[in-house]
Amino acid sequence: FVFALPKDERLIWFGISAALIALVELGSAPTWARLFSRSTKLMLYVPLVMRLVEACAAPLLLLIVQDIKLFVVYVVVWRLCNSSYSFWRIAACGWICDHAGGEREGLLLGVFTMVNNLGRAVTSAVAVLGLGWAGLVTNNCLGSEGSEHDECE
Repeated sequence: FVFALPKDERLIWFGISAALIALVELGSAPTWARLFSRSTKLMLYVPLVMRLVEACAAPLLLLIVQDIKLFVVYVVVWRLCNSSYSFWRIAACGWICDHAGGEREGLLLGVFTMVNNLGRAVTSAVAVLGLGWAGLVTNNCLGSEGSEHDECE
């Protein structure tokens, strides 16, 4: 339903979503810092629970009503639920660097980030290639017109 909007309107809503994501991320970081500095158990369980909440909230928010404003609410909830995990990951990297010490702190953090991004890239490549090998044929419904467009919907 988002891609059914005109390009200008879609760009405005994506811009609003991006601004709200930035506000949520910047606003929640001090909250996570204060909360996680009090308890290391909270640092484990809060991101876990927040990710589970997001996994349940996504289908509820996107399938109940297909409205662009609700999509923006979903994006904000998604970022809020994932911000505790992002904070945890950065803090964990900092702890590893502090523990290892020495002159190689940046190297350890760089390797950690590289392995994380490599895992994402390989997983995405295998998934996309696997879909192609399985026989997936895609169709661009937005580029078609007339009866072809109606068949896509």
